[in-house]
Amino acid sequence: MILLLPALIVVYFLLCLVLPPKIGKKAVVSYAKIGMDGDTSGAVERILWADDNEQALNWRLHLIASARESIIMTAFYFYADESGKDLISALLQAADRGVQIRILIDALNGGFFITRDACFQCLLSHPNVEFRLYNPLYRCFFWRINFRMHDKYLIADDKCYLLSGRNLTDSFLGTYQEHFNVDRDVLVYEEHPGAYSSLTQVCSYFEVIWKEPCNCILQAGKKDQYKSFVTGKNGRKSIQSVKEARIRLRERYQKLEQRYCLTDLQWILPDQMIVTASIQLLANPLSDRRKQPVLWERLCGYMRQGTQVFIQTPYIICNRSMLQEMKAMKSSGIRIEFLANAVTNGVNPFGCADYLRKKSQILDACSGVYEYAGGQAIHTKTLLIDDQISIIGSFNIDLRSACLDTELMLAIDSPELNRQLQEKASQYKTVSQWVDEQGKSEKGSAYQSQAISGKKNALFWFLRFLTRPFRYLL
Repeated sequence: MILLLPALIVVYFLLCLVLPPKIGKKAVVSYAKIGMDGDTSGAVERILWADDNEQALNWRLHLIASARESIIMTAFYFYADESGKDLISALLQAADRGVQIRILIDALNGGFFITRDACFQCLLSHPNVEFRLYNPLYRCFFWRINFRMHDKYLIADDKCYLLSGRNLTDSFLGTYQEHFNVDRDVLVYEEHPGAYSSLTQVCSYFEVIWKEPCNCILQAGKKDQYKSFVTGKNGRKSIQSVKEARIRLRERYQKLEQRYCLTDLQWILPDQMIVTASIQLLANPLSDRRKQPVLWERLCGYMRQGTQVFIQTPYIICNRSMLQEMKAMKSSGIRIEFLANAVTNGVNPFGCADYLRKKSQILDACSGVYEYAGGQAIHTKTLLIDDQISIIGSFNIDLRSACLDTELMLAIDSPELNRQLQEKASQYKTVSQWVDEQGKSEKGSAYQSQAISGKKNALFWFLRFLTRPFRYLL
């Protein structure tokens, strides 16, 4: 009897984990409702892109420093590590000069640290900062645990925004780690504010998800489902630590200001940016329940318009429907190629194990896979369609991105961007092993083969069997 209650709690938690993503009515997205169904071809938008982590941090700090009225930021992960403190110090400085800041973070992957860290409390306690967590877990509402917000963008005023697949940690920003993830940012500059554009779409999208009922409002010093850092037994000590953190953050910003020349408000030079014909925002449903794979269906629609499709993704986890969709495209004459981490290069053991188990089916549905072995793991999500369309954002080619998480991608009509990204893809191919649809392999000119360690091999073998009943959660 003593063990009965813990056993029931474990069973309840497991049922909440696996059943809701499998049953229940699917959420759909109305693009008209969130202002994403208009024609953006009349807007003049210029872009830059970057795969470099130091450049990614630089851009974010400059965007925050250049804001004069408002800042909007969303993230999947946001930690107060070195790059996180850089961003927090910049946000605090912006709030001090009167900029209104709204920050939305996924609760499961950031909320725990935010409510317990003195640096974050400096932001929470500032009158010009609003903080919300997407879909927190409280009051035993564990059946919502698998529905996460995976959006990653930063908007400064009504002029410029950045959309990416990066998390806000040292693994993705700056040069604080020897081993890191490679990802891609798109910086979009609105030449004529007020015109209907992708910037308008991103802002409209944010206003809807900001008001989702599943969000939790964080306020310093207030008791709610996520208790404040400054409450509790050590309240006075906590308040003092927040004051000390504020001093350190302001000192940190002074150093950042010099290092990155943040006083230079002309850091964006429109003449040096790529002019686009149009940029369209693509999104998944926003609510905290299982989703109709709207974004995947939109991506397939773009792929059907081309003859050559190149997909760069960290890993490939597809269900039967997704594989059949690609196989049908292949039968109609569309060539689909993937570039994903080799199992020796990837950092997601579930993705690696699933690829080993489903490799033959993936190869049967496409023209082949480049298995990237460049050392640092790629985290980039990009589709290149012919020589015209480039689609970049947060959507992994996996079941979680298709059916569980909120996701955003930008479909950009620009031959010049497409050409530059094709050239970058060619560099990745040289350190990859090409595996065609027949399973035959060919090493790139700079490819260096690596053996899977005994421990990794055992882990992948174990996960191949463990995850079979739960693939729809990966």
